[in-house]
Amino acid sequence: MTRTSARKPSQKRSLRGRWSDDRFTLAWMFVAVVACACALLKPHFLPQPVWMPIHAVALGVVSNGIFQWSWFFSRGVLHFPLEGAVRYAAFARIIVLNAGIVALFVAMWLGSVPLSVVATVLICGAGLQQGVMLARVARRHRDSRFVPVVHYYVVAFVAFVLTCALGAVLSYEMMGSNVPAWLVGSADGIAVAHSVLGIGGWAGITILGTIVVLGLSMLHARQNEKTWAWASAVLPLLVAGTLIAGIGALAGLAWMVGAGTLFFLVAASGGVLWPLWTSFGQRRRSSPTAWTLLAGVCWFMLLLAVFAVKSMLAGSVSQIRELIVTQLGIFIAAGIGQVFVASLEYLVPVAIGGGPRIQRLGGETVAFWWPLRLGLRNGALVMFFAVQIAGTSQSGLQTVLLAAILLCYAAEAVVVAYGAVRQLRAKNRARLTESAERKAVDDEK
Repeated sequence: MTRTSARKPSQKRSLRGRWSDDRFTLAWMFVAVVACACALLKPHFLPQPVWMPIHAVALGVVSNGIFQWSWFFSRGVLHFPLEGAVRYAAFARIIVLNAGIVALFVAMWLGSVPLSVVATVLICGAGLQQGVMLARVARRHRDSRFVPVVHYYVVAFVAFVLTCALGAVLSYEMMGSNVPAWLVGSADGIAVAHSVLGIGGWAGITILGTIVVLGLSMLHARQNEKTWAWASAVLPLLVAGTLIAGIGALAGLAWMVGAGTLFFLVAASGGVLWPLWTSFGQRRRSSPTAWTLLAGVCWFMLLLAVFAVKSMLAGSVSQIRELIVTQLGIFIAAGIGQVFVASLEYLVPVAIGGGPRIQRLGGETVAFWWPLRLGLRNGALVMFFAVQIAGTSQSGLQTVLLAAILLCYAAEAVVVAYGAVRQLRAKNRARLTESAERKAVDDEK
């Protein structure tokens, strides 16, 4: 009895801490919606109308989510205990990360190079610490068949630190005084390498590592040993593709950027996505969020292929930088954004818990009218992509389509937040009822 009673409070604190971390992600989702709306409707209100909405999504939403869910997934598949300072280290990392992100936004708003350096140190420090922690966990559990997933996260955090370091160099080039001529001349290559490492190394490798587990869970498909073997074998190829593209950007070789991206695309398709697609075809049943995940992965691979071809045909890295500026928004909205939303809607009810009935309540809430939300968002994305390919000047139509996409993501944020609150209330009511029943039984005795 003593052991059981001592264990329950720890589990409750763990669940509350888990949900407290997720609030940062949901908060940044609303900030990102506001930033994107300002950039769309009142661009002169923001000092950096392109940089701020993109980084509100990439740093605020996506990076918070990766920090939280990579730790959550690693604990889930390897079952390592939280002991001593490790219990509080994850939350401390999230605090440091978000302090750095807020400081970076203030620095960009004020044009302060010293503050941007401080912000970069905080962000990189949080990423480095979590990467080291995951590497230690992977080493201790190297005999587990699930350890390849943690290896993906370790590699992704290395890419995250490099991405942020390149971002700090770019911020100095943008805001600094007496910037060296060589840095001004290399800014386009550094910007392309920053984007390649961020999209391919940070978000891309994280997504591919996560869907090995998450995709099969959404499909309620059997965990295949070959899936883990293929995922483990293809990771060095993904790293190689990312490095080829990044080094090509720094060297000013446009064809090398395209070749590295294409190499990454082929490795991801053969080593991760094909086994997942096979499971999708043989599924017994699936969560509604599996369709959002599938849509995001398809967009991710399609846009990556388009970027690879256009990069190989580009005459310089300056043209690739212009390509990234024009297409990064749809890349995040169509690919990374949908994968992230699918993961959040599937995992938040699982993380809050409360038993099968209460967890089902949260799942039903986030699934509210999901075909309509999915169809409207992807229909608008297809039309926006078609307008971009056609190259016609349809600024009014593009604004309407972007507004529709933004409203769809705002609805996703509201649904996730409402589902979480509803599930937490049901969980608390069930706990109070159980406590009252237990007290009544004790009184009778």
